[in-house]
Amino acid sequence: IIQYQVDDVMTYIDKDWSEGGSFIKLGFDVVGEKNVFAHYFDVEKQQFVDVLNKNNNCITIYKSGLLKLLFRVKE
Repeated sequence: IIQYQVDDVMTYIDKDWSEGGSFIKLGFDVVGEKNVFAHYFDVEKQQFVDVLNKNNNCITIYKSGLLKLLFRVKE
């Protein structure tokens, strides 16, 4: 914050791992949230794909969502 003289600091929290309590205690505010969403993993290609279709052999992985947090350095 001092070195780059930023106005704010933004981060995302993966809700599978945390609810952001430590960041909130440090003064971050929750400014956005993405609810449950799916990722598709192609078993044959061993990679995530953007679209699920009949041509890929995919498993669906559901994520708990994301929190967007913002620490306002300058109001």
